[in-house]
Amino acid sequence: MARADEARGLSVGIQVTLVVGVMIALLVGVVVTVASVRSGRMMEDTIDDGGLGFVESLQTGASQEIGSLRKSNESFVNIVVQRLSGKRTFENEEMVPVGDREVQKIFVMDGGLKLITGNEVMVNEWQEAMGSQFSIFQVTKEGLIRVSTTLKDKEGRSMLGGLFDDTTDVYKATVDGRETFEDIVWLGGIPYAGCYKPVVDAEGAVRIVVFAGTPLESVENRILGSSLGEGSYGIIFDTDGKVVVHPKVERGVSMAESCPPLWNACESAGLSDTTDPVSVEYDFNGRLSRGYVQKIEGTDWYAMMVVNADLAMAPIGAMKRGLLLWTLPLALVGLALLAFAVMKLVSPLKEVVTVADRIAQGDLSMEIRGDSSNRNEIKKVMAAFGRILEEYRTLVQKVEDMNRRIAEGSKAMNEISRDVHESLTSVDEASKAVAEMVDSIAASAEETNAGVEEVSSGVASSTQVVTELSEQASVVSENAEEGRRSVEAVTDGTGKAGEVSGRVEEAVAELGKSVEGISGFVNTIATIADQTNLLALNAAIEAARAGDAGRGFAVVAEEVRKLAEESNEAASNIRKVIEEVQKDMSVAAKDTREAGTVMGDLLERSRQAAAKISEVTGGVASMAEGIQSIAAASEEQAASTQEIARAIDTIASMLNGGRDSAKDTEKAAKEMASRMENLQMIRKDQQSQLAELRELVSVYRLVEDRPALKG
Repeated sequence: MARADEARGLSVGIQVTLVVGVMIALLVGVVVTVASVRSGRMMEDTIDDGGLGFVESLQTGASQEIGSLRKSNESFVNIVVQRLSGKRTFENEEMVPVGDREVQKIFVMDGGLKLITGNEVMVNEWQEAMGSQFSIFQVTKEGLIRVSTTLKDKEGRSMLGGLFDDTTDVYKATVDGRETFEDIVWLGGIPYAGCYKPVVDAEGAVRIVVFAGTPLESVENRILGSSLGEGSYGIIFDTDGKVVVHPKVERGVSMAESCPPLWNACESAGLSDTTDPVSVEYDFNGRLSRGYVQKIEGTDWYAMMVVNADLAMAPIGAMKRGLLLWTLPLALVGLALLAFAVMKLVSPLKEVVTVADRIAQGDLSMEIRGDSSNRNEIKKVMAAFGRILEEYRTLVQKVEDMNRRIAEGSKAMNEISRDVHESLTSVDEASKAVAEMVDSIAASAEETNAGVEEVSSGVASSTQVVTELSEQASVVSENAEEGRRSVEAVTDGTGKAGEVSGRVEEAVAELGKSVEGISGFVNTIATIADQTNLLALNAAIEAARAGDAGRGFAVVAEEVRKLAEESNEAASNIRKVIEEVQKDMSVAAKDTREAGTVMGDLLERSRQAAAKISEVTGGVASMAEGIQSIAAASEEQAASTQEIARAIDTIASMLNGGRDSAKDTEKAAKEMASRMENLQMIRKDQQSQLAELRELVSVYRLVEDRPALKG
């Protein structure tokens, strides 16, 4: 056999080393990736848990501190109000400037007549005694005006003036409601925990309101000074997104303008829908950051801790680099050890390759000693090659014996071939005669069968048409029945709708009567308002006659007169509304009556339609029964025709079988003759193949001429 001139490809050892090396590299990559991802997630979870817990503790501390300041201010205000309540207060007509306003002077009888307007003696005493900031507001026609305070602006001037008009929450709570009002207020750009409380004088009037407040700088500093590590800081903002305190952004600046990604992340997290701590993530100027935010209880502020995510996740990058520095050298060492082990393991395979090469060259004379019971796979392979050699030797010997026997039998085969050829000639002539007779009988049977099949086909078509008509009639009957039920349902619904329309018409009539009653009440109110106005005018005239002594009464009379005019105006407005309602009710009553008439007509037509559909349903059912009778008769006729067709088919099949058998016999005889001729050619071909086989077998050596190979 020819052998390759030069080796190509890679050895098994190198291939195994490369495969295992790739697997080690993939394993190292997977380990590093999984470790990085898991540690990254654990770090993120740790940062999130720490951030949420930290901001919750900040919120709790800030809420408690603000609550404590509010309670203190409320206590201070109660002390002051308790001292001033029930005391007489006086106003004179002299107007004095207070900040950007002018008000009348007001005095209070507290161990003597003490001036309040523009005088800071009392508030300074309160501040020295209790430590908070105090202000006194005077009730005027414009609203609440700060007339005395300990508050100072940036230039050190008293923050007098300002106005809380009668639409503000402070005015409504203290003056109108005579209640305490607490809130976070901004004074001079600084937030205060403030408390407002009215003072009721000896006459039962509220002429002054006392304020006590404490700046929330301690709360701001607590959150601003908080930190979760490098790059983290605390901020406070309100529900409108305006900054309360920030290490870099000024107060009052909108977060939507200063840091749009952060504000968008907060809105997406739904801060307004929860009081629990929430985490948000945003990218600002290419830097990934995390925010942990929670609303401060009792306020409209939010406390937030901002953490630089890149700095917080820096340990993960260091861990990745450390893993690579450790795993890569270990992987290289492992790969080197693996290559050495593979080379040692693969070296015995070279002997196996030598054996295979000698067998391929036709050398069957060598002796191979292997051990099939050994656990070493190489020794088992050598033992298998030994068995293969034995089988090859046996095969070559058998081929030589076969060659000799075939040569001896070739002569006898020639004689048998000659005798068989003569017998086949006689069989061929007899087969032709039988085939002609069978063809004649089969032609007659096929003509009879064709006629019967035409009759059977016609009956089957009729049966199918009748069956389809029966099925369609059943479907029409079912649809008609369904339509009848639907019309009956519509009839019932129309009747109910008519009843409802009648009740609506009655309700509209009752409503009209009620509106007429209300109109009478409004007329009575207008009459009372006119009389009250007249009485107020008389009271004002009497007060004018009384001079200074009746001045207070004149003020009351004027207020009563205004109230009467407002009542009269309100009554007029109500009367207009009632007239519009009466017009709309008239239209509604008319529409309701027309709807009732339409419903009645619809009900009658629905009943007529239901009756017609019932008649159609009965007729369709009768027609379906008749069609089903015709279908049954057609099916019986088709069955009889098919029985006749099957009998004729059986006869034709038998005749065709006989004809085919005769033809097959004739064909077999011809084929046998042809094969005998081929047999002569095959015998000659075998002679040449045996010569080639002898040449091939001669390559193998059965005599040992080399030392035996050991497995």
